[in-house]
Amino acid sequence: GLLGVTSVLFMINALRDGRRGNMLGDVLGDLVAMPTVMKRLATVQFTSWFAFFIMWIYTVPAMAEAKFGTADTGSAAYDTAANGVYGMFGFYNLIPIGYAMLLPVLGRAIGLKMTYALGLIAGGLGLAFMTLLPLGQGLGTGFGEFGLGLLATEYTISALLIGIAWTTVLVVPYSILAEALPASKMGVYMGIFNFFIVVPQIVVATVMALVVKALLGGALANALVLGGAVMALGAVLLLFVPYKNQVRSARA
Repeated sequence: GLLGVTSVLFMINALRDGRRGNMLGDVLGDLVAMPTVMKRLATVQFTSWFAFFIMWIYTVPAMAEAKFGTADTGSAAYDTAANGVYGMFGFYNLIPIGYAMLLPVLGRAIGLKMTYALGLIAGGLGLAFMTLLPLGQGLGTGFGEFGLGLLATEYTISALLIGIAWTTVLVVPYSILAEALPASKMGVYMGIFNFFIVVPQIVVATVMALVVKALLGGALANALVLGGAVMALGAVLLLFVPYKNQVRSARA
């Protein structure tokens, strides 16, 4: 919601100087004429946000069902499952505090595309591990074992990996676009690019329940594996993004 509003504001700010007579027509024209880098990066953007929306919607009921054997939202077991997931959510949101400082180092060392790809692979594994690894992921409650209750979660490995992906997705694609887009259309194109955050939200909200029932055996935990696979697919799609000089650009 907020990201969608931000997208609109980007475009309004870019177009409100009055030099354009048909705002909708101009935006649609710019959408069709997007640079190739942006078009292909948009598909990567779709995969990552598709996975994140699956995570936000399905992780609590999926873990309650898969790890605690309940779908009863009023049960104590469900509350325990939810608390562990919310702890993971809180933990991964702390990762950007440190990892964001490493992104420029990685960008200079291996390039922005590779940095982006590693982040997506990390996130894909983090989501899949929620289902594939046993409760505790071999670490119990993680930092909670050392008395750090605010960081306690049975999904520590997933939290770390998803936090890396979260940081990467919020920073790296925009760094690539900032170098690839014409300055005169920066606001419009950044706004259009953010629509590819909204579209996967709509897709997940409208079709994922049917996909889980028809294709994933009705098991919500399988939706997390699917989300992880789609996010990792984004790393493969990056191979087709024609951003050739990423290492040199990151050093600039």
